[in-house]
Amino acid sequence: MDDHKPSTTGERRASNRVSAESRVRLFLDGLELEGRSENLSDRGVLFYTDEPVRVTIELEEDGVMMRRTGQLTRLQSMRGESTGWAVEFDR
Repeated sequence: MDDHKPSTTGERRASNRVSAESRVRLFLDGLELEGRSENLSDRGVLFYTDEPVRVTIELEEDGVMMRRTGQLTRLQSMRGESTGWAVEFDR
């Protein structure tokens, strides 16, 4: 796995991150979104919605699977076949 290095740009996160390599499962909670497109091509569409994408996460912590709910905040195509998913947990 790649080394995680702090960003050299201004830090905007509300809380600190720690490196972790554990199993995670993501469940999309009854998902159907409606929005407005910004642009369209033969390969895809970029669209925006005001609706949150609600998810449930199963995350392994110290060998124990924990369930957390939250909101998907970012989905990013990474290099190769990988996809990065960012979830903000509910408080």
